[in-house]
Order: sequence, then C-alpha cells, then structure tokens
Amino acid sequence: TLCGIVGLKPTFGRVSKRGVIPLSFSLDHAGPMARSVYDVAVMLQAMSGYDPLDPASIDRPVPSFTADLDRGARGLTIAVDPDYSLVGATADVLDGLRHTLEILRHHGATVIEVSVPRLRDASRLALDILNAEASAFHEDRLRTRRDEFQPDVASRLELGFQVSGMAYGRAVEFRAQLARDFEAVFAQADIFLAPGTAVPAPLCGATEVVIDGAPVNMREAIARYTRPFNLLGLPVLAVPSGISGEGLPIGVQLIGRPWDEATVLRAGRIIEGDRPWPLPPEPDDGITP
Repeated sequence: TLCGIVGLKPTFGRVSKRGVIPLSFSLDHAGPMARSVYDVAVMLQAMSGYDPLDPASIDRPVPSFTADLDRGARGLTIAVDPDYSLVGATADVLDGLRHTLEILRHHGATVIEVSVPRLRDASRLALDILNAEASAFHEDRLRTRRDEFQPDVASRLELGFQVSGMAYGRAVEFRAQLARDFEAVFAQADIFLAPGTAVPAPLCGATEVVIDGAPVNMREAIARYTRPFNLLGLPVLAVPSGISGEGLPIGVQLIGRPWDEATVLRAGRIIEGDRPWPLPPEPDDGITP
C-alpha cells in the first residue's frame, strides 16, 4: 500500500513458508507483490500448493487465479463497516476508499453496510499473539546473544516476555469469535473493504501522526487495518486507491472468504483498470526493447 504496488496475502496455508524465518507462526503469510493484479495472479499460481515439509501448509486444490480476472463486478457484493472502514485514517486515505466504492458500484457491484464491533479490538489482541510467538521463537538468542541484534529489534522481540498465558489465551478465544463474525459477513457479501494503512508513507524516523486531531503511534497507524486479517488468516489483496496531497500512494484492502483469492483478484482488476492516476514509470534496467 505504501509503495503504490499490488500485494496479495493468500489464505493461511495456501503458500508454503518453508525456509522463512517466522515472526509469528500463526499469523505469518507468504505471498506475491507486483506492479499489477494480473502479475500477482500469475505469481500466486506458481507459488501455491501443498508442501508436506511446511507444518502450516494445507492440502487444498489450487484453482486458476487468472480464469475469472476479467469477469467484471456484476454479481459481486462488497461489504463495508462505516465504523471501522471509514474512520481512523487520514482524509486522503478515506477519500481513496470512498472513490474505490464508487468505482465498484459504477461497474455493477452491490455495496452493503455491515457492523463488526470486534474489529475495534482486533489489532490490540493480535499484538499479544504476535509478540508472544516472536519472543518464543527468538527466546534463546535473545537471552544468550542479544548484542547481535539491533537494539530496537531486540526490544521489540522481547515484548512477548511480558505477555501472560492468560492474555495469549484471551487473544486466541477472541480470534475464534472474530472468525465467526466474518462467517456472518461472508454469508451476505463476497468482499469486505477497508483501508490498507491509516496514513501514506511517513518520513523516515517519524514516530507519530495526527489523525482526527489526536496523535497516533506511527506503527499502529500503519498496521491497524492489516493485523485483524492476519489474525483470521483470510486472503487480502492490497491495491492502490489514489495519490495523497503530498503525491504519495494510498491504497485499500479487499478481504475475501478463505481460499477465495480469485474473487479479490477479480475485484482488484476492476479497481486497477479504472484508476485516474498514472502508473509508476517502468524501471530503467538498461535493456532496449
């Protein structure tokens, strides 16, 4: 989202994580990033499939992710929670999301409003799982070789030492409740729409941003809309939704049903094809066509 490209977080278990050093075993996903939705779909096709050497991999048939890319928006239902998706971000980000909804409506999608109150607490509780699992994986190194970590990295990886078993257990129970909430959402909609990040890309070293007149921790502003869907393991496509007043990219997330990457890619293709701003320039790789 911050870079103006397309990225896909597949359903948890769709793409093998073998060889990837984990941050959080139950939250980490591996997926493609590229310049276009089509490129992401092609990459996902090559990356997907069961890996018996990855304990998180799930043996699930791999469909064609390009077959329905150009089916259009007719028949799609897009859900948005106004108390989550349309608050808590800068004006540019929220304008980009509203513009995205208009694009989807214009192309024939139906937009409905839903309410998922538990989303307000999801980022905070997901942090308990992330921090505990990150500390568990790195515990021995943090205790015996801490000086080999960058100080700020070590400090963040140690946050899980303060997460109690009760806090972790409450977060796991919350995850199950939130998953049930989204089963209800996807009983009436194909996609849930939310901002990608609450802010455009910040300056290096920035620690706070002002949103709605109040200071917000920068890491929280960047991750508040993404952590809930890592928690649920749902497929999420990030696509550009405009350019901020400072000329920086902003984006939205399209969240889909488990294993239904094809539908979020289809919707992303519509948004991408209707963008009024130019694509970033092709890199100069020194190769003459």
